[in-house]
Amino acid sequence: AAEKTNDKNNSPLVSRWQKMIATYLETQCHVISLLGYQPNEHGISLYTQQLTESLRLASPDVQDQLRVAGRDTYRMGLSAAF
Repeated sequence: AAEKTNDKNNSPLVSRWQKMIATYLETQCHVISLLGYQPNEHGISLYTQQLTESLRLASPDVQDQLRVAGRDTYRMGLSAAF
């Protein structure tokens, strides 16, 4: 699988996947730091835990809106990378 290439820039699929994940994590660290969290693994973990708790308490409509927004954002990243 690592030897297969994608027509987009003719780069190996694994390399493109790794770059997409690195960009995703860098962006996430940047965004959470603006919210007052540490821009590292601990900050991402704490943010995720607190977001999960907030979502648990949110109305079903808000939960669905955020689920759809997250899904669409992830799809946009994937389509740009691949």
